[in-house]
Amino acid sequence: MTQKNEALARLQRQLHELEKVPRARNAPGDIFEKWRRAARVAVERTFGEDSKNAKTFSNINYYPFMVTQSTTDDDRQHSYEIGLNHAKSLLESFIAEIQEYWADDQPSVGSSNVVPVPLLFHNVSPISLLETICARFHLVARLLAQSGAAAVPQFTIQNEYGVQRLLHALLMLHFDDIRPEESSPSHAGAASRVDFVLKREQILIEVKWARDGLTDKVLGEQLMIDVQRYSAHPDCKTLLCFVYDPEGRIPNPRGIENDLSGEHRQVTVQVIIAPRFAT
Repeated sequence: MTQKNEALARLQRQLHELEKVPRARNAPGDIFEKWRRAARVAVERTFGEDSKNAKTFSNINYYPFMVTQSTTDDDRQHSYEIGLNHAKSLLESFIAEIQEYWADDQPSVGSSNVVPVPLLFHNVSPISLLETICARFHLVARLLAQSGAAAVPQFTIQNEYGVQRLLHALLMLHFDDIRPEESSPSHAGAASRVDFVLKREQILIEVKWARDGLTDKVLGEQLMIDVQRYSAHPDCKTLLCFVYDPEGRIPNPRGIENDLSGEHRQVTVQVIIAPRFAT
């Protein structure tokens, strides 16, 4: 059984057991407390004790925030029911997250000699991860280019291929199935190759280097062609266009981002020009 299937079974079991928890707060027995502890352990085992998901689930409140002399049994019952409904919603959202974002073929612990490598930031969407990678790309590139020990070679980006190599390395921190240089359907009789395809997430990534002569107008025209070309790709629900501009050559980067980001031909387009310079 894969780690994904184990996690789904674990949380679905707790969701099923929740239906057996009495809806009356003062029902006899300790069914609620036993379920509460088992569900908390299941979430922690699935996402990690220090994960945001585990902390959010542990912080569900089943009691009134403040108890005074005027607090009634109805108030306590209402808080209890709200807590149970919140727990149900969270478990359902955790299950949906695993179904959508976890790798199908990641083996469970003990099923083979392969040690599973969990994806970082379970509670963050793939596009948010990509935005962070692009935003911090220049910091990483600048650090690698600095002089260090004599035995440590420098890595200096000098062209678009260098941008692609470093971005590929950073993508590997967060994504399993990264397909570089994949052909896209032809546009106006000419086929092209997109830089990266995140197949499971259905995200295409196009990389550009801000070179001499790349004006706002030229860049805008290139990106529009990319949108038209890659929107026909079978794995493209989102197109991320990352433009690396370390010298600030593009005069109006935020204007281009705003004009070209959005929905185009049923594809979500995200244009990121980085690094950002103070204006």
